[in-house]
Amino acid sequence: MAVKLLASACSDKGCVRKNNEDSFCLNGHYLRREQMDEGGLFRCHAVPYSLFAVCDGMGGEEAGEEASLLSVMRCAESLASGENLYDRERLIYFMRSGCEAVYGQARQRGNHSGATMALLVAAKERLRIANMGDSRIYHLHGGAMKQLSLDHTEMQKLLSQGLITPEQVKTHPKRHMIYQYWGMPLDRAPFLPYISTSIPYHNHDRFLLCSDGLTDMLTNQQIAAVLAAHQPVEWIAETLVRQAKEHGGRDNVTVVVVEVVMDNENEAPEKTVNIQELYKSRKWLRCLMALLGSLNLYLLLEWVDLLFLK
Repeated sequence: MAVKLLASACSDKGCVRKNNEDSFCLNGHYLRREQMDEGGLFRCHAVPYSLFAVCDGMGGEEAGEEASLLSVMRCAESLASGENLYDRERLIYFMRSGCEAVYGQARQRGNHSGATMALLVAAKERLRIANMGDSRIYHLHGGAMKQLSLDHTEMQKLLSQGLITPEQVKTHPKRHMIYQYWGMPLDRAPFLPYISTSIPYHNHDRFLLCSDGLTDMLTNQQIAAVLAAHQPVEWIAETLVRQAKEHGGRDNVTVVVVEVVMDNENEAPEKTVNIQELYKSRKWLRCLMALLGSLNLYLLLEWVDLLFLK
C-alpha cells in the first residue's frame, strides 16, 4: 500500500507586527528573505521520506528573521543531502549542529537571536518529531487531537509540577520565556531538545505544526475543530491563519498541515505550488469559461426563439 502525504503551509505576519519572523520548511520548500513578510499559502504532495518544520525567530525584526530563515534552510539542506533524520542519533546531532549554526550566525552579526524549532520527519508508515521552544506539533487521530511536542517554557515546568493552572499559563507575563531554542549558548545551558519515540500513523491522520501566533489566539478546541474538518489541507491551513487574525493576530502566525493518505496508487510527487499565484495565473481561464458560458446561453435562447416563437 502506497503512503502519500498531502501538505500545506500558510504564513502571515498578522495584524500588529511589521515583519514576519516565522519561517517554514514544506518538504524542502521555504520562503526567501524578501518573501517572508508577504507570506502566502502553499501545498505539496510528498512520499516518505519527507520533512516539515516551523520556526519562530527571536531577537527582534531582522535578527529574528535571519535566525528562523537559517533554521529552515538547514532543514531543506538536510533533506536534499539525503540525510536520514528519522534515525534518532542523527536527529539529535542535527538539532545540536543547527543550534550551534544559529548561535554562530548571531555572534558573527553582533546580535542575540534564536529560533524555535518544530520538526516532523516522516518515514514509511512512521514518523518522529523533535522540538525546541514553544512552537507546537499536534496529531489528529480518530477525531481526537493531542499535542505531541513539549513546550520548553518556565510556565510549562510550573504547570507540570501542579504549581499553576492552565488558565494562569495563558495570562502569565512570562509565558513566552523559553529555555530551549536554536541559537542558545550550549556552553552555558544544557542541550535538552524533545525527541519523540517512533510514532505510527494511519490513513487520514493529520499533523499540525504551528508557531505560537496560532496557539495564543485560538484554543485547542478551536484548532481541533478546524483540523478535523472534511476539507483539503490547504483550506485547513488558510482557515487557521485567518481565524488567528480574526481573534487579534497579535503575532506572526505560521502553520503546516500534513495529512496521511494510504492507497494502492503510486503517483509521482507533485511540485510545491503557491496556491495564490496559481489562482492568479488561471484568471484568464476563468474569464474564457465565463465567456463560453455566455455564448452557450445566447445560442440556446436563439434556438428556443426559432423553435417556439416563430
